Amino acid sequence: MDWSRIPLWAWALGLGSLGVGVAACGESGLASPGTAAELVERYGLEPMPAMIHPVDNQPDPLRIELGKLIFFDPLQSAQLDVACSTCHLPDFGFADGRDLPLGPSGEGFGPERVLTDPDMVPEGR
Repeated sequence: MDWSRIPLWAWALGLGSLGVGVAACGESGLASPGTAAELVERYGLEPMPAMIHPVDNQPDPLRIELGKLIFFDPLQSAQLDVACSTCHLPDFGFADGRDLPLGPSGEGFGPERVLTDPDMVPEGR
């Protein structure tokens, strides 16, 4: 490309826009949310109360282990390839970090999960 053929006004506009963009990249002026102790004090947060279990449904280590096995088992899905944990990642608070889930027609895990077949978009999208 012959850069000498670009009009002077285009150079001025481009460099001016670049300058505005660089200036806008300065500090945002947003305050830090603070430490955990500061947030507790500021908002009057209190620890969650202990969970109350019904008398006929007390925690059982065997049932807890069974729940974990089912949660991480892809054989529970219709196509035998998607577990609950495919989208509901423990590291994301059992969410996937998306506004709308992709459902079983996606590929990958969590926020990196992508739709592989556009014809398989879940109803209501």
